[in-house]
Parts: sequence; structure tokens; C-alpha cells
Amino acid sequence: MKTVYVYDNDGVYLYPEKCYPSGLEEGLFIEPTFSTEIEPPIVEENHVAQFLNGIWISVPSYIGETWYDQTTGTPTIIEAIGLPASNLGATLPLFMLLEKAKATQIAVLQSAYQKAIAAPVEYTTANGYTATFSIDSASVSNLEKVLLAHADTKVFSLGIWPAADNSIVTPFTYEDLQSLANTIAAIDEPDYLHLLTLIAQVQSITTSVVDIQAINW
Repeated sequence: MKTVYVYDNDGVYLYPEKCYPSGLEEGLFIEPTFSTEIEPPIVEENHVAQFLNGIWISVPSYIGETWYDQTTGTPTIIEAIGLPASNLGATLPLFMLLEKAKATQIAVLQSAYQKAIAAPVEYTTANGYTATFSIDSASVSNLEKVLLAHADTKVFSLGIWPAADNSIVTPFTYEDLQSLANTIAAIDEPDYLHLLTLIAQVQSITTSVVDIQAINW
């Protein structure tokens, strides 16, 4: 009995196999068609041993992997041994990586902006009472509706307004509603301009995903 090493039609090593004497002639063994007694070498990662012209060689192999056209981003599944075509790369092309990173970072910045403008704001009424008021989107929308509803008379007859801790602030006049709205706007506008500035910085980067990810609130 002896060991041979089986390879496929392309010469790529498959597995070892034990061969037994044929029984017809001394020294004659029953061997697979594509095999050799020469032991294949140990190859590095992403390589295969190929039997070519009577010897084993180490050949790059990325069969089954998805590579990308570095100009268009079109994916291709590698089906043959050897180095893939020069226009292909194992990762997405830079322009696609940048687009993905920009979209992700802009979403992060927008989330940070929403948190910043939702933080409660302190306001002192015309009557001298200081309280903290919610300025989340629902609270601001409600404030705008009340201002609009009383825009003609400029009199807020109800005279009360909820603080962030759900306590009731009274008296709370129409002028207080306006002043609270102005206070919120004074906080919101700089934050919004800051957001736009950061987004512009993100969009201007054309060379590095790391630089994009470094732009934070």
C-alpha cells in the first residue's frame, strides 16, 4: 500500500488517498488518474497547491469570495484560481466606502442634534418665576399651536403652562409663551447651524473613512 495525492482537472490538490497493489503485476498499484506520489507543500492562507508540469506550486485562490470592481462597485464571485483581474478588489471601492460612512455619520450627527435640542430649557416668566420647560418636538409643536390659536387676541386666558417636571406654572401669559418660544429658538438655531457645519465637513471628505468617523457632535 502507498499514499498518493489526488488533484482535480486544474491540478488543484484535493486529498491524499491510499492505493493498493493491483495483484496483476508486482509493484503495480491502482492509482487515481489525477494523482502523484509527490507530497504537496503546505501553502499559506488564500493559496492552493497546484500540480503543474510535474511539480507542486503555490497559487493564490479566492474562489467563492466576492470581489468588487473598483470603478463601478459591481460585485463578482471569484470562480478560478489565480489572482483576480486587476480591476477587482476584495473590499468595496473607496467611493462606496466613503458614501456609506458619510450616510452613517450624518445619521449619528442628526441623532445628536435631536438630543441637544430636546434638552429642557430654563425660563423665567414675566412674573419672576423660574422653571425648566421641555422642548422636545411634541412640546414645541404644542407651544406653536397655542401661540397660533391666540395670535389675534394675544391673550392667553388659560394662564398656565406645564414645566418639565409636570408642575403647573402660573400665571403664564401670552407674552410668556412668546418669550419661551424665542428662548427655544435661540437655543435651536445655533445647534442647527452647528449640525449643518458638521454635515458639510463630512460631505467634503474624499479620502478617508476614519476622517469621516472622527467628525462628531
